[in-house]
Amino acid sequence: MSRAAPNMHVQPDSSVVERRLRPIYDWLDIGNNKKALQECDKVLKKTPNLHCAKALKALTLNRMGKEYDSQDILEALVKENPTDDATLQAITLCYREMQECEYQNIYKCIFEKGESSKTHLHAVSLSIMILALIG
Repeated sequence: MSRAAPNMHVQPDSSVVERRLRPIYDWLDIGNNKKALQECDKVLKKTPNLHCAKALKALTLNRMGKEYDSQDILEALVKENPTDDATLQAITLCYREMQECEYQNIYKCIFEKGESSKTHLHAVSLSIMILALIG
């Protein structure tokens, strides 16, 4: 049985990821950002390279009024070029709530992923149009 090198990023099974992230989504849905942040920190302690948990932490911090901390996490995350749908969706939502136009990097990630992310391209496009209307 071979083991991965300690520096390599091993992606957990999707069902495990969903189970770990579910409490974060639940706390965000009911508006308890403090508990959502605690769950994000707990998940990131176990799996520090989990992109979706980082994106949800940025979203949580933004909702708590900590825009600069949220922005720092998002900038670092986008540089890692995440490609999973849940992460891209959380990043898009966070930028939309921040009313920021930092979509060029998200478009790049989505295009690199390919055809399966048409939904996210649509979401990003709608976010840009909304920002244009309110900005």
